[in-house]
Amino acid sequence: GAAVPFPLLPLAVAFATSIYAAAESERHHRDQEVIELARRESENRFRVLAETAPVLIWMMNAAGKCTYLNPEWERFLGHPITPRDSERLWDNIHPEDRLAAQTAMGEPTTRREPWEVEYRIRGTDGRYRWLLTRGTPRFTAEGEFEGYVGSATDLTARKEETEVAAAARNAALEAG
Repeated sequence: GAAVPFPLLPLAVAFATSIYAAAESERHHRDQEVIELARRESENRFRVLAETAPVLIWMMNAAGKCTYLNPEWERFLGHPITPRDSERLWDNIHPEDRLAAQTAMGEPTTRREPWEVEYRIRGTDGRYRWLLTRGTPRFTAEGEFEGYVGSATDLTARKEETEVAAAARNAALEAG
């Protein structure tokens, strides 16, 4: 038979290919570890900020369910946060404000832009308080909609001051 010019060539190619595949696999594994570390650091940074911020912070999933309330909600609600609190928040919005809130938030599965709305919400003491709530959409790295992250500011004192000033103005006009 004829001599094969490079009898070990197929073996050398197979060996080189396996080394390349192993190196690529190791690089991919390291990349995944770096990505996971960055994700954990980002989540930790968010949590530290959210848990120390003097504003109400919340997260909502793509189905419209509240999945996170920061500790400031405890001060606002007047008691420790329970999983049911996030489910009941919507029920505590003043009936006259629900339509405005729904319109501003839109259908979570279709509205994918920032929004803001003012509404009254009932606290545990039964008193309604005013909130200004803002929501910003969240997306995965692949562009898939994940829901919203947002903040809410208690406007009650400002609203009450405005009402007192308006009442005083009206009283002065009537007396004048």
